[in-house]
Amino acid sequence: MNFWREIPKPIIGLAPMDGVTDVSFRFITAKHGGPDVVFTEFVNIQSAFYSPHTLIKDFTYSEIERPVVAQIYGRAPELFYKVAHIVCELGFDGLDINMGCPSRKVAASGCGAALIRAPELAREIIRAARRGVEDW
Repeated sequence: MNFWREIPKPIIGLAPMDGVTDVSFRFITAKHGGPDVVFTEFVNIQSAFYSPHTLIKDFTYSEIERPVVAQIYGRAPELFYKVAHIVCELGFDGLDINMGCPSRKVAASGCGAALIRAPELAREIIRAARRGVEDW
């Protein structure tokens, strides 16, 4: 089911904000503000393999946050495929690929907003993540 079709318009969402929208902030906001959709902070796809405790901490959520969308970033399509499986296994309602973060640290590594300069890679990332969700 596509939850976007069920949300009343206009949509009020809690946008992902690095260093802000952690599990506690999202819970309090969902409980007292009632956004229509909640996004996690962005998580680097490599953390799934090199720092799984960080991934689990960042992807912890409660039912009150639903629909809840996991936001990920990186530049390796094969990892997007694998992380899409993890996002599905954890029960998220959606997957968001960050292609807008202009932070020097993120963009300098070719991720986030830097993907605007690599449209072919951006397409590969989107296709890989979609295949990961479909194959799950």
